[in-house]
Amino acid sequence: KVCAFAYTAAMVHNYGTVLVCPQNLAVSGANQVLHNIVAGNFYRGNIVLVCPAGGPFAPKFQELGVSVRIGRLEDVLLAIRDVRFAICNTIMTAHVVNILSGRGIPCAWILHEWWTKEMIPEELDKRNDKNLTADTVSRALKCCAATVSVCRRQQELYGPTHGEVIYVATPDVDPSRFPLLQSVTPTTLHVATPPGAAARRRGP
Repeated sequence: KVCAFAYTAAMVHNYGTVLVCPQNLAVSGANQVLHNIVAGNFYRGNIVLVCPAGGPFAPKFQELGVSVRIGRLEDVLLAIRDVRFAICNTIMTAHVVNILSGRGIPCAWILHEWWTKEMIPEELDKRNDKNLTADTVSRALKCCAATVSVCRRQQELYGPTHGEVIYVATPDVDPSRFPLLQSVTPTTLHVATPPGAAARRRGP
């Protein structure tokens, strides 16, 4: 399912800059997802990655021809006037979503976390990020053009105004290959994962 990026599909050969906005440039599964999207040639024009600090993952994006800009998003937007779309990665970029939306730039926001409403302020406090509050996240969920969840349950947890589900690491399974699955129906199948764990491997 790729409808969250349908906007980009129509502009593959067109003009303008696409921003990629990760939380950081550490070596992580979240950044690997973002790297895979870029490597898939979803857009063949100018792609600029904006991040507040450098990190070991930066060269991997540069190998794909992505321009890496370290610093404030506002400064990059002043320098690059033809931004037409952005991809934000992880819940920690909620403030970026709000800035872009306020300037009329549509973005897809990929959520990897599994935080309840009660957990959001606790998790943000642990990270001591002054850009983020529970209200920041709430506003981003309302204004983002396409909030991408990795499973249906995660989407239901966050309740975005404009939500899309793109399943990750949940391929179709032929029950005949797994005898124990033959007695399991879609209504009874449930994989329980502790709250707060990454949701990337969940099914619907």
